[in-house]
Amino acid sequence: MNDFVVCGVEIRRDAMGRYSLNDLHRAAGGADKHSPNRWTRTKGYADLISELTPELAFAPAESIRGGSAPGTYAVKEMVYAYAMWISASLYLMAIRTSAGWQVADHACRFCFGRVLQRVHKCEVVEVRCANCGKRADGPPKILCCCSADCGDLGHALECFKNPEVTNEVPHEILVRERRGDAAE
Repeated sequence: MNDFVVCGVEIRRDAMGRYSLNDLHRAAGGADKHSPNRWTRTKGYADLISELTPELAFAPAESIRGGSAPGTYAVKEMVYAYAMWISASLYLMAIRTSAGWQVADHACRFCFGRVLQRVHKCEVVEVRCANCGKRADGPPKILCCCSADCGDLGHALECFKNPEVTNEVPHEILVRERRGDAAE
């Protein structure tokens, strides 16, 4: 389970735990003027590299070309700086979504965005949608499609993990009619 979702997009991590700036760029709308490649050429980026490098046992940012997960990966401090370079709104979303929220394997019944959950003492105490921002106290079923009222349709829905994420179907969580005798 990933711990960092912005605007409904899971921000992947590399083997060193750095976050994908390309995923954050996609979450911000993907405008060319905001590409990670452009940001890595700024003075702000160079200053952060200079400050963070002595503190870490690995590079604070790295661009990976080719392979199964190409892109630019950076430590969380640099993710926040990159988000701020794009917009104050994205910066605040990045901070708020990484502050103790976990991704749940559910989709929001209002917009089909990813449901995030906050856990306290091994119990889910709050949920919210990473996309539309709807919030509720309690477990994911309060906000997810699994508990959506289907009215006269006579069948229930369920959230499930996409067994094969592709470019055509990039969503990690999908929604379908509940199978078997589980329908009410």
